[in-house]
Amino acid sequence: MFKLLRLIRNFIMLIALCVVIYIIYMYNPFTNHSTEQQINHETSNAQTYNLEDNQLFKNIPASQIKNVFNFMDKQEFMSVSGLTRMGYNQDYLIGQRGNDFIFYHFGDQQVLVFKTEQDLNAYMNTKGVQIQLKDQNAY
Repeated sequence: MFKLLRLIRNFIMLIALCVVIYIIYMYNPFTNHSTEQQINHETSNAQTYNLEDNQLFKNIPASQIKNVFNFMDKQEFMSVSGLTRMGYNQDYLIGQRGNDFIFYHFGDQQVLVFKTEQDLNAYMNTKGVQIQLKDQNAY
């Protein structure tokens, strides 16, 4: 009888432990599930591209990319990156490479890639950003 009660108690404790682990995993305050969902909702017309895949910025910490970009020759950066048009301000970089349009917030790990310039402009409007794409000769 006592073995059965102890077995039931252990089973209930195991189930409670599984529920607690599930709750911690789903509602962990150290992960940012809601922000990821919000970004995914806002960027439904965009694909993401990891900055770590870019050879220019591969070995540069994300927090230093803005400083490195400020020291780069912009025409050379456009040539190496394959950008035909580019625009930037203190916080953001946008560009056109072939038929794709990129949007990058300095310090982020991901670049957003849009298929049309209208999608890029619509996304910039949601962020309150106004940047003009300029040809390589403007730099």
